[in-house]
Amino acid sequence: MNAATPSPRTHSKSLGFSMIELMVALTVGLLLIGGMVATLVASSTTGKTRERASEIQNNGRYALDIMRRDLQHAGFMGYTGKVEPSFDVPLDIAVTNKCDLVQFGQLTQRIWGAEKTTGKLQCISVGDLVKDTDTVLVRHLGQTPVADADLKAGVIYYRSSYEGFAGFLGGNIPANYAAKLWTPPANYPYEETIYYISKFTTSKNESPNIPALWRVKLTEGPEMVPELVASGVEDMQIRYKERIALGKTPAESTYAWVPANKVADWSLIVAVEVSLLVRGSSAETNLQNVREYKLGDETVKVPDDGIPRQVFTTVVYLRNS
Repeated sequence: MNAATPSPRTHSKSLGFSMIELMVALTVGLLLIGGMVATLVASSTTGKTRERASEIQNNGRYALDIMRRDLQHAGFMGYTGKVEPSFDVPLDIAVTNKCDLVQFGQLTQRIWGAEKTTGKLQCISVGDLVKDTDTVLVRHLGQTPVADADLKAGVIYYRSSYEGFAGFLGGNIPANYAAKLWTPPANYPYEETIYYISKFTTSKNESPNIPALWRVKLTEGPEMVPELVASGVEDMQIRYKERIALGKTPAESTYAWVPANKVADWSLIVAVEVSLLVRGSSAETNLQNVREYKLGDETVKVPDDGIPRQVFTTVVYLRNS
């Protein structure tokens, strides 16, 4: 019997990927890479949006907090309560860059405002102010009395007691003040500050110009010195709650919210409403920002510049009204 002859086996050889397989793999790879890039871009954009939102929140809240604390102390006179007419006078002390040439140091005029940057702004360059924004000036004594031995030259103080007060320039109490039998006498540093909106944050030469809340504050010298409060604040509108008619009780009195140019008597202001429009430092891609914002009674219009903005408002009741 003849043995069967085995049929030859067919061996397939690996010749690599075909063109179609390469194209499929390349397409899938590109889709994966594209998805990853889109995710990274979206994540980056979201991160930047959150950073700008956080920036606006921080600047707005900080600016309101600084102004709120200052306004709450407006008119604080230390131990002195009712002011006799003989004490109700401005301070006759030379001050560099004095803001108010008429009523500087007159504590009974604890607050004063200007509507749309009009009024007595000698300490501020008009060219630095943002058009149609408000300003407010606040006066009060510091919260901590200073011992006679710790009075500093170049600082303005008030000698306060139950009977009255008198202002002087440290470091020595004038003899006629020291001789008064005031009980108890205490020395308080005098504070006077005016808040306004500047066209820039650091300097006129910055690019781009980012508006900011600034203040001019009385410091040692004595001198009124400008200070940055918060960047990105591009508008400030202020209303004042004025007592129009006095009733038998505060609840029976009549009040009205008015702008600065409608205030009849600044000594009758019992509360202040501060509204700030705060913007981000740069534009966001494809952001269609709101074009109009309500600040108090004012409607503020802004350009379609893609810059995010937010309104911050607070009402401060004056403790010393």
